[in-house]
Amino acid sequence: MSILWYVVKKAFPDEVKDLQFLLTFIAVVVPFVLIIWFGLALINYDVIAALAGWPLILPLDRPLSPQILGAVAFYIGLTMWLWWDWRKLRIPR
Repeated sequence: MSILWYVVKKAFPDEVKDLQFLLTFIAVVVPFVLIIWFGLALINYDVIAALAGWPLILPLDRPLSPQILGAVAFYIGLTMWLWWDWRKLRIPR
């Protein structure tokens, strides 16, 4: 995510300081990346677990499963990190 944020800062140096841009990034880009990242990790784990004879984790049965709680905690952490970095951009140097 930090690589993507770095590219966005370099590509849109003026727009990235806008609050609406940050909120759009947090509401659209971050969840998309997390769904791809955690989704692929869960699928990969399931394939390895099936080959090793371990219990599978997909489909997720409970809405508060550890995998979903981990993704939510990671999303909150990324949001706070993005806000902190964005806030440093807004402070005039």
